[in-house]
Amino acid sequence: MQRLAEDRMRQEWVTFKADDQKRWTNYTLSHDETYREIRADIEKITEHIAGLDDATQNQADLLQQTTDATEKSLQELMNWSHEFLSNFERVMGHSRPNK
Repeated sequence: MQRLAEDRMRQEWVTFKADDQKRWTNYTLSHDETYREIRADIEKITEHIAGLDDATQNQADLLQQTTDATEKSLQELMNWSHEFLSNFERVMGHSRPNK
């Protein structure tokens, strides 16, 4: 009777260990799959952010170029206006009224 109880206990222990190993394996596989999915999502987000950084830098460069061109054009317009006014004063023989 004792031997049968020990054999049954050993068999239950072996069954328990096998079930425990299956549960652990399933947990590990599930965890690894979730981890891979998260890493793939992070990689996609990282690539998207890199694209946004590139687009932002391109826009910043374009804005700087536009600002520089506008500043240059306004400076040329101001120089032209000054030259025109100086020529007008010289031709008319009088200067601008001072305020």
